[in-house]
Amino acid sequence: MADNSTSTNDALQSDLIPVTGLWKSTLKSGGSMLSGTVSPGLRLVILPNKNKTGSQPDYRAFFAPATKRAEDAAPSNPQDDI
Repeated sequence: MADNSTSTNDALQSDLIPVTGLWKSTLKSGGSMLSGTVSPGLRLVILPNKNKTGSQPDYRAFFAPATKRAEDAAPSNPQDDI
């Protein structure tokens, strides 16, 4: 009997639309989260559902404002150009 799981996976992936890449980060609590940039002003954050009971989801997804990098957020000082 032929293994057609590869063709099934290929068909499934051909229907998927990429949104963003996700990076895993460690939270202060020791847990982990996934996050990635959706657009210049929007991030996708995926957190474990710590209060899961019954058939609730294992993870919850949130949109959050994108944060600027420290070097981008630092105001430039016009005096430095003199």
